[in-house]
Amino acid sequence: MTRRKSLPVWEESERDIDWIRSKIIKLGGPGSGHHGHSGRPGKRGGSAPSSRVYTAAEFGKMYDDFIFSMKNVEGDTWLELTNTDRGIIKDTIVSAIVDDTGVSYGDVNDVLRTWSHTANDHDLQALSMQEAISEEFGVPMSDWQKQRLADLRTINEAYEYRRRIAYEEEIIRTDLILSDQEKIEMIADYKKDFYEKYPNIENITAPKELIRFNYQSESTWRYDLDRSGISREQERAVVRSMYNQTQKFLGDAGVKPTDQVTLYRGFVTEQKVALGYLPTVQNAASSWSFDLEVAGEFSERFNSDGMGYVLSSKVPASSILSTALTGFGCSVEAEVTVLSNESPSEVVDSHALSELTVLGGPGSGHHGHKGLSEVTVKEFL
Repeated sequence: MTRRKSLPVWEESERDIDWIRSKIIKLGGPGSGHHGHSGRPGKRGGSAPSSRVYTAAEFGKMYDDFIFSMKNVEGDTWLELTNTDRGIIKDTIVSAIVDDTGVSYGDVNDVLRTWSHTANDHDLQALSMQEAISEEFGVPMSDWQKQRLADLRTINEAYEYRRRIAYEEEIIRTDLILSDQEKIEMIADYKKDFYEKYPNIENITAPKELIRFNYQSESTWRYDLDRSGISREQERAVVRSMYNQTQKFLGDAGVKPTDQVTLYRGFVTEQKVALGYLPTVQNAASSWSFDLEVAGEFSERFNSDGMGYVLSSKVPASSILSTALTGFGCSVEAEVTVLSNESPSEVVDSHALSELTVLGGPGSGHHGHKGLSEVTVKEFL
């Protein structure tokens, strides 16, 4: 898909959303509103607005104003940034975090580089950062994140243990005193002990190569998982630093912590998803975009069966962890990293609009239909 190269991308994005919404008949109807009360901050339900809601276009303007103010950066907007510009911005981010936390430049740079490749998947360092974010900000990890992290740690431990066994087995094999039968029995005991300690290891798929553990394969004895080179305390300090810098960026632009920002996220799922509000399970931190077209590209990028969709959510400013100008994030994707929060998400675009049933908003009841089950967060991109 060819990227647009001019600022009207935001205006077009907003018009696209307005057009889509104009074709949707929402279920619910009169009487389901806030009824004169302001509601509970951060909670779902029919509450009167108590803060300003910034459109994606307005957020993008703040973003570009910040870029325009940066020294030595040639591009005036996020669409015009050169590779050199992006390098300068990342160096500024890393240096600021280093000054704030005392973590080395190389370690901070490595954390940001890993996140730019993946925020989850089968990467132990990325998932460790998700866990650090969960601990630092008191937000939950999704169940699948917890399970995947546990699996990776089990694999890591089992492979280390198998390496030690392989070394001891080699000593036994080359022993000049033990009989062949004694060697066989001792090696068999090692294997028995291993599987008593890790009975389900062969049912866990290893990362990256997606190989399964093979006790006899020497390649698995030498398998190394990516691990963070910094401590949990340092991980927490790094994400806290980027959060503080992000909140300063928002505050300097006039955005209050109680304000909301409209963001988009592309996702794929095996379920048939309807336009309207969708129950979702969120990661401790997840990637969104202030550009509708970017989100649309992600809804198609890894999808072969046509079930790609775009979510829109009014995210509390206090839940924004970082942007590509302040921490985690890819500038060419207008990426914004968001902490897990209770803001409702709305499906506003899909590859098959005419085939989908329309759902009502939060608090509007089932109105004779069961609605959608939660979409699993692991299926989000």
